Amino acid sequence: MKTQNNFLNFLVAQTISIVATLLLILVFALSIKLFEMPDTCITPINYLIKAICISLGVWFLTKDKTSGLKKGFLHGALYITIAFIVFSILNKTFILSLSLLIEILLGALVGGIIGILLVNIRKK
Repeated sequence: MKTQNNFLNFLVAQTISIVATLLLILVFALSIKLFEMPDTCITPINYLIKAICISLGVWFLTKDKTSGLKKGFLHGALYITIAFIVFSILNKTFILSLSLLIEILLGALVGGIIGILLVNIRKK
């Protein structure tokens, strides 16, 4: 039962993160059009959007105040992988590269750090 509940929680957390990503990317794309933002701002804002969305999923996963590092690490890595697949399907391109592996590792690192912070903040 607990394994099934954990799987369901990860599924919900991934869904929250991916939907939030799609919404934030849409808002960002509209703001680029409306405010004629330079292309140089795209990469940093994309990373910020990913960090925010990883944080949302980890926040959902750590409501029980346990295993922040493990849950955050796993969620971050899965989120980057699933987001890559979703956006590859939307772009109709699928290119594996070293930068994807680095992004997965960074996503896991961000998730782990956020998980540690959220679990320890909530314990007080």
